Amino acid sequence: MHLRSKESIHRVYRRHYFPFILETLKVLGASAPFYFVLFVLQQTLTSNQFMAGFFFITVLFVIVYVVVAFLYWADKLVVTNFRVIFVDWKLLNMSEEHEAELHDI
Repeated sequence: MHLRSKESIHRVYRRHYFPFILETLKVLGASAPFYFVLFVLQQTLTSNQFMAGFFFITVLFVIVYVVVAFLYWADKLVVTNFRVIFVDWKLLNMSEEHEAELHDI
């Protein structure tokens, strides 16, 4: 996001936290079957295999959760004295910017 000459930021808005709670529940729901299968197979695995599986699943879903959290909280709506800019992160390295002039609103 590049500001024009004599343009200043008046306000920056972030997303509300409630949809983020829903995203968190989706990640937890997606991880539940993996933990369930691991606990069902607990009797056939050694304790080292069980702990390695538990560690692997936990690390995997922590990484997924961090990515989801970053993509959610990085989105912002910026109000300047000339325009309104919405920065929408699609991937970790790709974002889209949408803007509207204030006189067009």
